[in-house]
Amino acid sequence: MNTHTLQSNPLMPNFQVSPRLINRKLNIIRHAVHAVQKKTGHAANQDVAAYLGVSLAEYNHILQEANSYRLFSSKQEVA
Repeated sequence: MNTHTLQSNPLMPNFQVSPRLINRKLNIIRHAVHAVQKKTGHAANQDVAAYLGVSLAEYNHILQEANSYRLFSSKQEVA
């Protein structure tokens, strides 16, 4: 089993969203993308999701959650 799976850590969607949690999720995803790119020469979402041990839908939800939070956070800074 991969040590960077999403199933046993706080990367799965939840109701507590904080900058620290979002950054942790993004760092694990960045590591996964880098590892998959190094191994295969590319990093398709499907391959990264498999590396992390989650479905493609779960992986896309994590990315959407992170992007939504970052967008919301930047709008608050402007206001």
